[in-house]
Amino acid sequence: MGIEKSAGIVLFRNDSGKNEFLLLKYPQGHWDFVKGKIEQNETPHGTAQRETKEETSITNIEFIDGFEESVEYDFRFKKEDIHKKVIFFLDSLFFNDSDIINGLSNYS
Repeated sequence: MGIEKSAGIVLFRNDSGKNEFLLLKYPQGHWDFVKGKIEQNETPHGTAQRETKEETSITNIEFIDGFEESVEYDFRFKKEDIHKKVIFFLDSLFFNDSDIINGLSNYS
C-alpha cells in the first residue's frame, strides 16, 4: 500500500454573522478544501500556503494559532491502494467575491 501525506487549509470568512467556507471543485468531480501533496523539504504550513496560491491565487494567508486537524483515508488509484493523511490548518480570510471569481472557475 502506498502512502501519501498532504496539507491544506480551511478558508472561511464571516459575512454578517454567517460563516462561509471556500470549497473547490476538483477535476475528478469532488468538492474539497484547498490541499495538496507535501513536497520534499517542505513543511505542512508551506504546502498549505503554496497550494492556496496555486489553486486560488490567494496569498494573504494568516493561520489561526492552535488549529491543526488531520484526516486519514484509503483510496485506490491506478490499481494501487493508497493510504492518505491530510493535515488541515485554518485561516479566517477576508476576500471579495470578485477576487474568487477572477481566480477560479469552480468554487462554492
